[in-house]
Amino acid sequence: MSATHYMRNREAGYMAREVLQSGGYHVVRTARTDDPVPFNLIAWRAGEPPALIRTKRTRIHSHERTPARTCHDDLSALRGIALPYRATRHLWIWTDRQGWRFYDVFPGGICEVQGI
Repeated sequence: MSATHYMRNREAGYMAREVLQSGGYHVVRTARTDDPVPFNLIAWRAGEPPALIRTKRTRIHSHERTPARTCHDDLSALRGIALPYRATRHLWIWTDRQGWRFYDVFPGGICEVQGI
């Protein structure tokens, strides 16, 4: 991964953290570069289960380039982790033209949602 690609994805993580904090969530950012975990944010708020979130930033996001095609490895890694009770998995994709697109990640597929 190039340094520019890494910085763009890192920036998406910080932007997502701000969105979550403004919504009343507590957020922890994972920061492992030697052996990346499949998510880069853990978010929770009182009375709700935790959310494990993978953020990505891409230049193009269209119907032809669905997350199932462009983020296949990320989705597989998210599906491969054991979840704590009631925890959820999410993929957040930022594009400069469209802003955030949010997806719930399930063992058999993904579903676009309005946010967590």
